This record gives sequence, C-alpha cells and structure tokens, in this order.
Amino acid sequence: MRPVALRTAFCLLVVAGGCPGGRPLTMEDLERVRYDALSRFESEDDFEAYTDEVRSVRGEVLGGSGFLFGCAADEARLAASAGPADESITNNQVQGVDEGDIVKAVGDYFVILRRGRLFSVRQRDAGEDTLAAISVIDAQPPGFTQGTWYDEILVHEDRIVMIGYSYQISATEIGEFRIDASGQLSHLGTHFVSSNDYYSSRNYASRLVDGKLVLYMPSGLFSYRNDEVELPTVQTWRHGDELSDPAPLIAPQAIYRPIQGAINPALHTVLTCDLDGARFDCDASGVIGPFGRTFYVSRDAVYLWVSDGGWDYYYNAEASEQLSEARRERGEGRSVVYRLPLDGATPTALRAFGQPIDQFSFHEGADGYLNVVLTDAWAGDWMWSAEQSYAAPRLALMRAPLSIFDHDGAQVASEYFRPLDAPPSLPLQNRFVGDHLLWAEGSAWSGASASSVFVTPYAASDAVTTVLDLTHGVERIEVMGDAAVVVGQGTTGLGLSAIELATQPPFVADTYLEPGANQGETRSHGFFFQPAAAGGGVLGLPIRLTGGAYSSLWYGSAEVLYLSVSSAHHFEPLGTLTADAASATDDGCQYSCVDWYGNARPIFYRGRVFALLGYELVEGSLDGTIEEVRRIDFSP
Repeated sequence: MRPVALRTAFCLLVVAGGCPGGRPLTMEDLERVRYDALSRFESEDDFEAYTDEVRSVRGEVLGGSGFLFGCAADEARLAASAGPADESITNNQVQGVDEGDIVKAVGDYFVILRRGRLFSVRQRDAGEDTLAAISVIDAQPPGFTQGTWYDEILVHEDRIVMIGYSYQISATEIGEFRIDASGQLSHLGTHFVSSNDYYSSRNYASRLVDGKLVLYMPSGLFSYRNDEVELPTVQTWRHGDELSDPAPLIAPQAIYRPIQGAINPALHTVLTCDLDGARFDCDASGVIGPFGRTFYVSRDAVYLWVSDGGWDYYYNAEASEQLSEARRERGEGRSVVYRLPLDGATPTALRAFGQPIDQFSFHEGADGYLNVVLTDAWAGDWMWSAEQSYAAPRLALMRAPLSIFDHDGAQVASEYFRPLDAPPSLPLQNRFVGDHLLWAEGSAWSGASASSVFVTPYAASDAVTTVLDLTHGVERIEVMGDAAVVVGQGTTGLGLSAIELATQPPFVADTYLEPGANQGETRSHGFFFQPAAAGGGVLGLPIRLTGGAYSSLWYGSAEVLYLSVSSAHHFEPLGTLTADAASATDDGCQYSCVDWYGNARPIFYRGRVFALLGYELVEGSLDGTIEEVRRIDFSP
C-alpha cells in the first residue's frame, strides 16, 4: 500500500540555480510565447509556429535539456430512471450541477462505486420499502488489466458514467454502463482520453448539467519523454487489453491561443458529452496556459483559474522574483481566469492576481458577478496543493461583473478587489453561504484544538467582517439551509458549530461535541443536510472513533452521526447508524483499493434515511432518535 502523497503523475526536477547551460527566464521570453487576444489557432501551421517558438525559448532557458519535469507514473494508485421529482443525494456545491460521487440514486435503486466495482441495491420493490443487493459488475472492461483508479460516477436516466485514471496508460478512463428496470448492470463501452492526472484532494473531475457531462482534463503540451508536442487522443476499448488506435481528441483549430506565457505549457481541456443521445458524443475545447489551476462549474459555464506561479519558476527563485517585480511595474497579475460557456460560445477571460484555494473559493452570483477568494500563495486544488501550509498569507476577495470578461483578457481593476482578514497561515477552508462568505485556517488532514472563523457579507459595499471564536478546529464549512455549519476536531472530540447568518452580526447559535470522534470523511460529499419545510432539518456526517489523519482512506467510517437542527439552528443528537465490524470480508480487490473519494455517506432519499458504510447500506427510522430498520451487506 503506497504512501498517500504518491497519487500523482508528476515529480518536479528542482534545480535551485537553474538548469546546466541555461539562463534565467525573463519577461521577454514569456512575451514571445503568448498572444494578445483569446482566439483559436487558425490552422495546424499556425499551431506549429507557436510550439516551435516555445521549443526555441525552452532550449535557450533550459540549456537544451528539453523539459523541466519528468513523469513518475505510479501503478499503485432506463426504465427505472430517476425522474425530475427525485432529489439529489449528493452534497453539490451548486444547485442543478450534479457532481461525480461514489453513490447515486436511480429511481428504485442505488448505484454504488466501491473498490473497483459497481453495485446496484434495490431500495423499493412493488411499492414496498426494502433493501436487496441486485447486481455487481467490474468497473474495468472485461479482461482489461492495466490498473485504473476508479473515482466517481454520474447517472443520467438509465446511463451510468464512471470516471477513473489509469497511470499505466496515462489516460482518463470514461466507462459507460446501463442499469435496466430490474436493477441489472451492464457494460456499454469504455474510452480512454490521454491526460495528466486530474486528481484533487478536494475537487471532483466530473459534473452533470442538464444531461450534459462536463469533464476537466489537464495535459502537458510537450511530452516528458522528448520535446515533441502531444495533443490528447482518445481510444476505445475493444477486448482484453486491446484498445483502438489513438484518434485525435482535439484539433489545433479548437484550441485557444495562450494569453499567458509559459515555457512548460499545459493544455487545459474541457470535454462535454451529450448523454441524451444514443451514442456517446463529445466535444472538446481547450486553452493553453501554465500548469497551476483551479476549476469550478456553474449552471452556465466552466471557470478555469490558471496561475503561472508554479512550474516555470520553481527551478530558479531569483528569476521568479525578477518576473514578479516586472509584473508589478506593469500592473499585471500572474493569473488568468477563463470562462468557458457550456453552450459552446467563445470563451472569455480576465487577467487577475492571486490564486483560489479550491472550488469553494468561487461563486457565480445571480446578480451577474463572479466572486473568488484569493491568496498570494501558490495553492489551488491540483493534487494536494490545497492542503499545503504557507506562513502569513494575504487574502482578498475579487468581485467582478461578468460583463467585463472579454476575448483580450482585460486586467481586473483594483476596485474589484477587497482585502480580507487573514489567519496566520494556510491551509484554508472557505465557503459562500447565502449572502455571506466564511473562511478559516484549517485542513481536514490535520485537526486543530481551537480556531476562529471569519464571516462577511461579501456583496455589501460597507461589509464588516465578524470573527467568531470556536472551541474546535475547522475541517469543513458547509451550507445548512440559511445558516452555515463548521465542523472540526476539538481536544476531546468532534465539534459542530452552527453559524447564524440571518442577523447582524453573525453569531455561533450552538455547538455540539461528539466525544472521542473524528470525521470519517474529508470530502464535501461526506456531509448532507436535509431541510425541513418548517425550517431547520436533519444533518448526517460520517465519523470514526479511532485512527488519525489519512486513516479514513483505509479503515472507513464506523458510523454516521445524525443531528436534528431546529429553526433556531440548535442541535439535538438523534443517534448513529453503525457498521457491523464482524461482517468485514476479503473482497479480493484488484484495482482502486484505497478510498480516495471516501466510502461512507449519509443518504436522504424519498423521505427515507440511509447510511452507506463501506459494503453495508443501513436504513434508519427517525422518530425522536434514529433506529435501525434494515441493512444489507452487498460485498462481492
């Protein structure tokens, strides 16, 4: 079992004084490899002229070494469709934008992705409540042995789309499955799109908006093996380990010229697939820029924030500072935020400063503004960068009207930035909840005994920040109706604090402590709040009673905690639904055997309450407390 930090497709070649025979990177170098406006390459010759110029600059700066980093590929790494009346069981960031998860509801069935297999469990039969294991199928195509990490699924009508990443062939794997009226699962096809690893410790690779699958995939423009250009390709599984010949995924004419200079450029590709058609039809478009990135999906667009504060500067700190000074003199930031409309319209962009922490740093408001929390540290949600510590960060809120996005990438004026009070260090948790922004120092991977949370009405011109002291750390910030809930480790257990936002100033309405417990899941999908019609509601959160940081990747959650939330946002414990440790069996796992995306979920569906706990699905009844009604062990 490999160390957590090794789930990455890259290792940096860090040379403190620059590459042998090379010279420092200059602003003039970057100007040579960027364009003034965001427009598509006109032809293959036009694209080749750009890549030749990049190759020329790379040769001068890197002394002919060809590339700055190498690859460390690590193998260890419907008839019963849900109709419009079925609610989502995923704790999505944006209403109407479904996110890839490990469990989805499909009418009378749950479909569960678990350790390299897909399972279907019937939860209603002939009008009667039930729990019954129905079908199981391998996530990999029949006979395929290349070893993929299978991360998340989405469901549209009777079609299941599974997303994974194969280190052996350096490709994002897209599997198509179907669930029929009896709950049987069948494999329809599998496609492999060459890309770098999309993995993020906080974000998710896939979204589903109005029947359209949206995937973000980054890939280095130049091969790590040599200095040749490698555009993404797509291959289709045939049988066994045999795939079709690689076919181009994207033509140069569908790629937008870079408005950021980079000598190690990445192609940031957005793939959109129409799941309403009989065939798996997809369109790809891409922008070229540096590697550092964070992405967010609204109902209307994909936002991609790309900062050049990373790969091109790590090998020479002196050059990095000189470039930063040159940008300050020109009034330029290192970053560009791209807006790629989901309707296929031409992308637009803004030049900006700083870098978001993760996808929760974004909020596209109904008022026509894009709001983004920014730090001057090189963070973002790529790999584990959102969990890194940086001393004394500076924070700001960019609140910019969508109307100023243009094809030239206009510089965002200083009037659209507002400084924010900063905790003493990163990592950071942040979340837009209603009309407020909340942020605090904290990480789900390293608990703290106490902390403070900052709260501000982000859209107000005279906004005042309120600092609320907590008796526990901050590992997650979630939406809880018209309030927020902050969850984190305390000295004697797991704390949950309700933040009242309807009054000014905001205040801590209540704090609940679960003694001796830790969070059982770190990702946003591990939490769910089910609102009640009269206000308040019920929340569910997986917890563990033993183990420290990272242990949830292997040992899972012992139980799911349920709390009743009053209209005044006071907590009352309802009890837990627990796993049966005695039922644990050897599942013979071959692929995807570490729970990077979790294994436990609270589920509220059609008036019923469930807990997914590894290979167990437990149903509970709520009547003052939660009592187990039935359970099913669906292990293979």
